[in-house]
Amino acid sequence: MSDPTAVGQIKLRPAMAWAVVNLRARLGTWITLSSIVFAIGVVQVLGSGPLVRVFDKAVANCSTITSQSCANALGPSGGTVVAVTIALSVIFMLLGAIAKYGVVRAAIGLTKGRIPKASDMLPEQHFGAYVGFSIVFAIMTTIGIGLCIIPGLLVLFFLQLGPFYILDRGYSVGDGIKASILAARHNIMPMLGVSLVNLAVIFISGIAFGILTLIALPFAVMFTAHVYRQICGESVNDLP
Repeated sequence: MSDPTAVGQIKLRPAMAWAVVNLRARLGTWITLSSIVFAIGVVQVLGSGPLVRVFDKAVANCSTITSQSCANALGPSGGTVVAVTIALSVIFMLLGAIAKYGVVRAAIGLTKGRIPKASDMLPEQHFGAYVGFSIVFAIMTTIGIGLCIIPGLLVLFFLQLGPFYILDRGYSVGDGIKASILAARHNIMPMLGVSLVNLAVIFISGIAFGILTLIALPFAVMFTAHVYRQICGESVNDLP
């Protein structure tokens, strides 16, 4: 595996401008590609929302999830409630990550000058590795969030370029993780900016059944794809 880092300054403003221009130019296609992620978000809200609200209410005054006060608040079925809540979180995070496949693939192609199309959501040769990475990412993020949130944010920071290395360069799950970590270590400030954009999308996805995800997600993925190309030291096609 070659060094995935680039020499030179990573510029976020051109990446944002490029993402905005291409979002406007092909809004219908991006909405189509993002619709699966939106649908999964709606199902998550409707299906797991009531259980999550019960869990949140029960532990609102707990000092830690393992404290006796939490055990008393949750009652004899507390362990089941916690287990089901965590399991659902992992499952929906995994489904959401896999559903982003078409958006990520289209954004990578766009940086090379290929016009995005609805068929980008169909599996190709690197789909298996992408799913494997999504499983690892979902589990690690859930565990990290459970460990006082910050570890979960670190997982996002260091692994967010993994899908791009896998789909663009054909890396394995392990190599994709290593390349993403290496890129983040060498480009801390730019990757902090990318992290903030991707965190904003996660926040937006929880508002109004995530309807804004249809626009925010493709923007964030295109923005990240542009930064990815810069980190790799490669040019980005200037298609409108």
